[in-house]
Amino acid sequence: MRSTIATVFDFILDTFGDSLQKLPSLQNLSLVERHAVMTFDTPEPREFAMKPVNPMHNLPSGDQYYACVLWNDEAHSFHEVIDQVKEALDASADEGKVIAEAVDNHGRQVLKVSANTDELFRIADKVSEIALVVSIRSARETFREEVAGVLLDWLKDISKQVVGARTEGGTLYEPVDTLVQQLVATELLSPRRKMKKHYATHDGNHDENVTEAPECPEAWIKPSSTDPSLVEDRDVTDDSRKLRIDHLIVSDIKLWKQARNASRELFIGTMVTSGDHFKKKMGEEGVMASSGKKALLLNPISVVAVRFSKSYLPIITNYLLHDREPELSIINFSVQLFTVPTIGHYIATHTDLLPTIFHVMKAFYLSEVLPERFPLKNFLRAAHNAEVWSLPRYPKLTCDSDAARSRRYWHFFQDARYVLAAQRLVKGGASVLRAHDATLDTFLDLLRVWQAMHPQTRYTRSHIEYEQEHWVQAFNLGLQLGRMVQMVADCLSRKDEKGDLCVEAIKTVRVLDAWCRAEVHDEVARVLMQQGQAAGLGVNMNQRVPSEDGLHTVEYITGKPLRVPFYNVASQPVSFHHPLQWFLAYLIGDMLDATWDCPDGLTILQHIFRGDDGTVDLRLVARIMEGPLQTTVLLSQIRAGVWVRNGLTLRAQATHYRSTTLREHHDQDLFLLQIYLVLVGPDMFMTALLDRYDLVMWFEGNPRACANLNGLEDQQIGLLAEDFMEVLITLFGERSRMANMSPVAELERDIVHHLAVSAAQGVTYSELYGRVLERLTSSVDDFDAVLQTVSDFRFPEGTSDSGVYVLKEDRWKDVDPWYWHYSKHQREEIDGHLRARNKKNPIGGDAWWVPRLVQIPDTPMGFRQLATLVRSEVFINVVFYSFWNVFFGVVQSAVMVAEAVQIVALAIVSETVDGGDGSEFSKMAATCEVETPAVAGKGRERLTLLQLLLRVLTRESDADDDMKDLLKRIGWIVESVGGRGGDEAAGLVQAWRATWGGDAQRNIEKAEVSAKKKVDAKAAAVARKAAIMAQFALAQKKFVDENPDEESSEEEAEDEQHQDDRMDEEAVSTTAQPGSNADGMEVENDETREDKRLWEYPSGTCIFCQEETAGAGTETYGMLGLVQPSTVLRSVEQGNNNVSPAARLDEDVNVFMSTCGHLMHLTCFHSYYASIRTRHETQSGRNHPEDVERSEFLCPLCKTLGNCFVPVLWDAKEERIVPLREETAVSTWWERGLGDFAASLIRGEVGDAEGEIMHQFMTAITPHRGGREAAQSDPTYLYRRLIRVLSAAMNPEEHQVPLEGMSEMWATIAYTVECLEFTSRGKNVTEDAIPAVTDQVPGHALALLRALCEGLLTCSASEMRNEGSESRLEERGQELVWSIFSGVLEGQVDSVPLRPFLKISAMEAFGEIMFGVGVIKGGDDSFWEWASVLYVREIVAVLINVIETVGYRGLEVDIGERESDPGMCGFFLAVATALGVPDGLSRRVLNQVGEGYLKRAVRSALLGFFRQCALFGWIRCGIVFDTSSLPDDATEPERLRRCLRLPSLETICSWDTLLNENGITLRLVTGWCRQLNQFDPTYFALGGHPSVCNPEQVESYVRPSTPLYARASTLRVPSLIILPHRLDELFEESVRRVCKRCKQVPSDPALCLLCGTFVCSQSYCCQDEDKGECHIHARECGGDVGMFFIIKKCVIYLMHNENGCFIHPPYLDSHGEVDVGLRRGRPQFLNQKRYDELGKLWLNHGIPSFVARKIESTFDIGGWATL
Repeated sequence: MRSTIATVFDFILDTFGDSLQKLPSLQNLSLVERHAVMTFDTPEPREFAMKPVNPMHNLPSGDQYYACVLWNDEAHSFHEVIDQVKEALDASADEGKVIAEAVDNHGRQVLKVSANTDELFRIADKVSEIALVVSIRSARETFREEVAGVLLDWLKDISKQVVGARTEGGTLYEPVDTLVQQLVATELLSPRRKMKKHYATHDGNHDENVTEAPECPEAWIKPSSTDPSLVEDRDVTDDSRKLRIDHLIVSDIKLWKQARNASRELFIGTMVTSGDHFKKKMGEEGVMASSGKKALLLNPISVVAVRFSKSYLPIITNYLLHDREPELSIINFSVQLFTVPTIGHYIATHTDLLPTIFHVMKAFYLSEVLPERFPLKNFLRAAHNAEVWSLPRYPKLTCDSDAARSRRYWHFFQDARYVLAAQRLVKGGASVLRAHDATLDTFLDLLRVWQAMHPQTRYTRSHIEYEQEHWVQAFNLGLQLGRMVQMVADCLSRKDEKGDLCVEAIKTVRVLDAWCRAEVHDEVARVLMQQGQAAGLGVNMNQRVPSEDGLHTVEYITGKPLRVPFYNVASQPVSFHHPLQWFLAYLIGDMLDATWDCPDGLTILQHIFRGDDGTVDLRLVARIMEGPLQTTVLLSQIRAGVWVRNGLTLRAQATHYRSTTLREHHDQDLFLLQIYLVLVGPDMFMTALLDRYDLVMWFEGNPRACANLNGLEDQQIGLLAEDFMEVLITLFGERSRMANMSPVAELERDIVHHLAVSAAQGVTYSELYGRVLERLTSSVDDFDAVLQTVSDFRFPEGTSDSGVYVLKEDRWKDVDPWYWHYSKHQREEIDGHLRARNKKNPIGGDAWWVPRLVQIPDTPMGFRQLATLVRSEVFINVVFYSFWNVFFGVVQSAVMVAEAVQIVALAIVSETVDGGDGSEFSKMAATCEVETPAVAGKGRERLTLLQLLLRVLTRESDADDDMKDLLKRIGWIVESVGGRGGDEAAGLVQAWRATWGGDAQRNIEKAEVSAKKKVDAKAAAVARKAAIMAQFALAQKKFVDENPDEESSEEEAEDEQHQDDRMDEEAVSTTAQPGSNADGMEVENDETREDKRLWEYPSGTCIFCQEETAGAGTETYGMLGLVQPSTVLRSVEQGNNNVSPAARLDEDVNVFMSTCGHLMHLTCFHSYYASIRTRHETQSGRNHPEDVERSEFLCPLCKTLGNCFVPVLWDAKEERIVPLREETAVSTWWERGLGDFAASLIRGEVGDAEGEIMHQFMTAITPHRGGREAAQSDPTYLYRRLIRVLSAAMNPEEHQVPLEGMSEMWATIAYTVECLEFTSRGKNVTEDAIPAVTDQVPGHALALLRALCEGLLTCSASEMRNEGSESRLEERGQELVWSIFSGVLEGQVDSVPLRPFLKISAMEAFGEIMFGVGVIKGGDDSFWEWASVLYVREIVAVLINVIETVGYRGLEVDIGERESDPGMCGFFLAVATALGVPDGLSRRVLNQVGEGYLKRAVRSALLGFFRQCALFGWIRCGIVFDTSSLPDDATEPERLRRCLRLPSLETICSWDTLLNENGITLRLVTGWCRQLNQFDPTYFALGGHPSVCNPEQVESYVRPSTPLYARASTLRVPSLIILPHRLDELFEESVRRVCKRCKQVPSDPALCLLCGTFVCSQSYCCQDEDKGECHIHARECGGDVGMFFIIKKCVIYLMHNENGCFIHPPYLDSHGEVDVGLRRGRPQFLNQKRYDELGKLWLNHGIPSFVARKIESTFDIGGWATL
């Protein structure tokens, strides 16, 4: 066994060893070059007869065969491949499809084998025209490779083919499958033997050089113990010799799709599942090193990981440069290997994986700027150079190379993070990185590559012409850099000895200093050269000149010059990316809790940055901190509009840099600036900050001179000054890092401030989690627990919103409007919220705004020096001029005053928080004098900050409301300084109170009194008005009471008179009825009188031209409608919720018609539709929301989809208010003339006189209104387009179109009535009243149906004029009437072919009757008699449904409470007997369900029937029921039955009805049942389902899958399928379901929500004529629409015809959010409310318009990619 496995491995490796690593491109090559790249292997004598070889060209003879091979890629579609293959091979479409599918499944396919290389190259050239990968190889080598691929599959699956264990002589042997796994793993980790024989040519003679290793002894099976023959004294971690696994890993690039998957499964399956047995055989729970050292505790997967790490360089090289299918690369195997913490930790500590990754990164990115030293074409040499060669500073990356644009770099950072994360997860493990390890040096050298990449230079003279997107690559790279830098720092911080962090920080400082020195040297030389060139041209660049060390002198305080670095952000290159500084910030941040003391009395910070003299090197600090300082200034200048000529991309960079994703980098910049301040002191720091912002002159009291000097506008320089002050506030007030705040407290604070921004609206969980820093979320174990402590959850109430979290009321006290992550806009919003809350609940009084500071602990780090910022003379000057420039200068900025007030308030609070004597700032504010600029009428003077603020307070009368609030805060500052600043300060404040303070206070009080008076005056006016109105009402009431018989109200009398007049006019306007006198008064008795009224057709404004549509002489107008196929009504078996897609209610296509209700003139409609066609022609590349080939359009107003124009040709229709009358049975109607009419019609005796039928139709129609169009007298032309649309919806290829499309309109109206009825059930129902059916249906739908009915009658009347129309109508009526009354008229006339009456729905039959023979019978008056016939038909259909459902299909039904009803029992048995059901089966069904269930089922169906009849009677006949005489407690079915004049169910289902009254009812039922039996006699002759007859045969019985034969009204409202509560249950179900078309488990399953079928989504396997399976299934299941749940994407796909869209699924997580794409991975739960809304969208036929609106809102080219 072992020898066989070893031989197979060696054969595979030998075969793949000769394969090409990179497939060359065969295009644009000469003949010689093509033969050079074509692999050629001379056949061995044992395999083929030797063929001569041409010694001149070393080319094979013509008998050597080659194979043209097509390789798979993911860039071309199936159709593209099929087309190219068809053209190249002259093959058929089916042959091309076979090849394309083989390439996709297998990974490659041989196109042709031939000895004619020219033919092969011709094929290759043709196929590769669209960049398909083609190779031409030796046919024998190609065959060997395919055999090797098969052997790989065999090795992968061999252990699955042998199972069990052998016991012999009482000894238990190892399980065979385990032994096989161990053998495969052992041989995989053994050295390779070269088996192939190589031949060399020397003067025509072949010398044989065999390198075959000796055979290994045969393996033998021994009882379960260590097998010495399987254990070798070797170290599998030793890379001095390669093992088979090494060769197989490196050969991955040479394999194809199926072989690559097999090799990866071999690694995973064999190595992971070998178990403890193999680990023991690897050597006492480990692998013994050959040197005899201590055993390395490795499991099998660890061995694979080690060998994988050893081969990482060739693997990543192939992946970066040569891999055609990166998604199949072996590099992806690193996820399974490195994410295991113990493995990742072992690899990091025992292999060179991390340095290798760092070297590869360095070589890969430096190939952009140093291509000669780091060539991508020879990447192994480039990686070697990266290891041995380095510079203090590399050229800056511009991120515009192929390396920067490649997305494959992501694997670098991914693998590095996996390995680095192991340090945090493995407890007590050795450090991944060490201070004195070369790995850290390699990492720091790598960071130099990206330091200051993608620099920006300001455009000053012209605007940028073309804004490139290179910054996107730079920021994506910066994002990965930041995460890796943080993880490396985290690994270093997790050591036992914290002192090493200081060593690592010092090393980082030295690397940074070397980089900064080189950078400063080059920049100084460049600036001096530019200034020299400008001076030669006579241009004054700037009076500032840097010295050679990069410094220059700035004298902000007179007599105190300071040397600070020279740099002009507005003119020199600046970059956002400083990974070395970020790394240093992380290291220092991890030392915040350090407790060791440094020598020489220095703090830890000073020790890190000390120079050669033992003190802090200020120049070193300034050089290193220039990067963060420049970035901060750059952000301010961009916000101020200084860089506006650089385009929008730079603003986007600034926005992203401060966004949540990259905000950690900005935070590190600010943290480094705080360190800068602590190290160099406040004076030097403030001076450097002023110099970098170019605001020295601004804070000297000369803003305009400062603006002129910098070439900026006053507004821009003002915004810069505001940003400067904001930075000061942040640096001094943000102390979370320096105070070493716990991660939980910091996270709590961050969440509070993010929730405060949204206030009452709340924030979703995902949005909130995305806003919080990744550093905080990763540092806290339970984010949700912290969130619950500060917020309340609000569950989503609507169908489209999400659950949100809102801040708890008691946590608003922790909100700081000056939170450092707030923007200016957010700060203003928060300030407004806090003001409003303070007014409602003034807990803090007027001092609610006073900031809070966190105390910085006194640690060896020395961060307490931050407090010195507000105790410096430079700070006092800056604050002084912040107030001066606004109140006494030319600056107008309340923001500047607010910022100055905030920083001063922080300084005052700092006195009590940061230690000291508690009055340092106050004393300086009262004593430190600042020289003011000269103002008009005054010279210069020297004032203290306190004196300035006192002078500001004297200007309160000139301030606006916002400034008055700030002046109150300034008053608080003055009081605080006066109380702490000593005697001099107290004296100044006291003197101010004596002179100005009293007046100011009086002014404030006077203003408050004035405001109070105004409020009181308004309140008094309101009270007086209310009193006057009350007196007036009292007087009016008194007058009415005193004069009851006199003129009470002329207006009321007039109103009553007008009302009476209107009633008289309506009575006169109605058609005179028989028995009316000359005055129009009825002479009939009250019980039989029918009142009449007029119902007006819709009219209004045309939505296109905005002109009125109503009125005499106006143009023809109509409603916009949509005709669509529908399968909403399905044949639902009672008790069965799983609806088969084939079990539709109709065997033919049903059509539903809807409208949005908007009106348009006919001419306007033609113009609008012409504009749609023009748009389709001009925008040919767009995926339009409508299809003009289907006559579709969008409503211009509401964007509802439509495809027809329904004309409105009438002003009003007469309605009859019919009272209740006696209940009339079928037999009565039969005797009153229905029987005679039926017999006469069948005999052809109706309408003998010419034009009689046409006259009856003309009498039934409503007269048209007047119009300007002559064609209006014959409106049939208006319905021709509508009939064409109806015919297209019904598929005219399979459906006849008799009567010029009239039958389609009959069926459409009937089906629409059915759908509107069940969708309106339960609407507007209250406890007190049940509304009429017409009140529950939307008004525009009723108007549409009534217009259709009138139009259909009008068209029918016009059609009767044509020759032969009356005879066709009569023939159709004869067929229908015969199918109805065949049981009664049997024997009187000859039978004609008919369709069973019970297979026609009641409403379909009603529609055909009332638009056909019903008009002939008596018009609207025949409504009642036909309703009575259909009433009996509905009862019979329900009973037959029960027989089919229970008796023949064996479904269980909820029988409920049993009750006895002999009448129902007898009626049921009579129906069963007439149907031909065996007597025993019918009685068993009856015994199983009982009479009580039959009555409930019938009543449930009759409710829908009654509602449909009432709705149809209104739209067709204008019948309105007068229900005033009905009792209030009557149920809806009873009310409707009485209104329809139908007998009760008990009356119908009784023996008296069946046997008496000449037996008309029984004969009708018998005739219907006989028709159904004759339609399928075999079906009803069956013995029934075994569960009813013989339970033992249930498993072998095949239940019928055909629709139910008898069609009854819908027993329940149709709904979507039932989904499981948890989404993971649906996942589990999807992996068990098989696609019905391809017979495979779908890789991307889609669930049809209409029927529950699983189909393949976006898969080629089930495509048919360019249509996917979703489209194909939707045609079968939903007509034109489909609704699918794409399970793995967790999204709903709505489809209509060729278009579709994605919408959110009904599944939500515990936070009330959807998870489209399952990116977050949280458990999903069904939200029934949302799912019900999807069901309503389908039931209301709203999917077409929904999809059209979605597409209309976007501009796309169609297809899945744009959904």
